[in-house]
Amino acid sequence: MESNLPEAGSSAGAGGEQHAASPAAKQTADKAGLKKPGGERIVLYSYPPLIYIWPLIALGFLFWFTCGVTAAPHTAEAWIYVITLVVVLLTMGIDVNRNMAVFWVIVIAALSFCMLWLQDAKDIRVFSQIGQFLKQINPQYSPEFGMITSIFLSAIYAIVIIGARINDKWVFTQNEIEHYVMFRGSSSLGRGAKGVSASYRDFFELVVLLAGDVEVRTAQGNRVLARMKNVPFLALKMRKIDRILASYSVTPGVADEESSENVEEEVL
Repeated sequence: MESNLPEAGSSAGAGGEQHAASPAAKQTADKAGLKKPGGERIVLYSYPPLIYIWPLIALGFLFWFTCGVTAAPHTAEAWIYVITLVVVLLTMGIDVNRNMAVFWVIVIAALSFCMLWLQDAKDIRVFSQIGQFLKQINPQYSPEFGMITSIFLSAIYAIVIIGARINDKWVFTQNEIEHYVMFRGSSSLGRGAKGVSASYRDFFELVVLLAGDVEVRTAQGNRVLARMKNVPFLALKMRKIDRILASYSVTPGVADEESSENVEEEVL
């Protein structure tokens, strides 16, 4: 009678080799940097334009202390506050793209050169007259006014931040992009074949808060499915968003809005 024990032993040995190889394979995968799907997420908040008033709030508190140790009149503080106010208003009200900002710089530089040339060649002292006019204005900064303004703006700023975190929260994960709104539930877009792009339409928004807009488009790029405006520090967050979208494959079975012909164009 022949015995099957050697064969059984060899099978067990093979099984033992398989079990022994599993930890090694796992270590190799870990060394390769493989991550479990869905193990990474990023949260974005879309804010209204009032998010850009933070420089005025900061100057009000800062000048409260600096004016206490310097003698009046506080002309330098007044000019800094006025210039900051103008920049904040431009940021909130006008979209100046990069090319337009460069154009403005070139125009201002050209006008300055022309005025200097007229002053030297034709004795037309435009700059000196403007300087004398500004000296006659002699603005003075009131630290009490700045502090009160900053306190009220801080309360408004807190309301803006809380409102955005309640009503405009966006979560990017492996399989979907979710939009959370209090008392209205949440809506989501399946990842599918979609494009996510960041746009920096306003030069001042980028300078003041590194902010920009995020758009989720169809694979063809002809329809906007979702738009997130005024996302702070977007220039620092897009790298992680790209890593999530590029590193993780979409889990099969997740619905893709693009596959339905009856989906209406909607901007969330």
